[in-house]
Amino acid sequence: MAPNDTTTPKVLTYALLGALLGIEVTMFFLEVPVANKELFNNIIQTILTLTVAAVTFYVGSSASSKAKDEKLIQPTEEIKS
Repeated sequence: MAPNDTTTPKVLTYALLGALLGIEVTMFFLEVPVANKELFNNIIQTILTLTVAAVTFYVGSSASSKAKDEKLIQPTEEIKS
């Protein structure tokens, strides 16, 4: 693992996925009071948006772009040495 690599984004992605799945499963067993439905929907939408953004990072162009940038930087560092 390179010095700048961290597992924090992966942990956060798994935590978001777990929270989203946990909330979705809980919705089948618990009834949300009518007064709190709007707040509950906002929370679900926020967690869903964050989860989609995190997962998209790993399967989208951001992860491959990061890998490409790292490969481009490596030869430059070797030449300087």
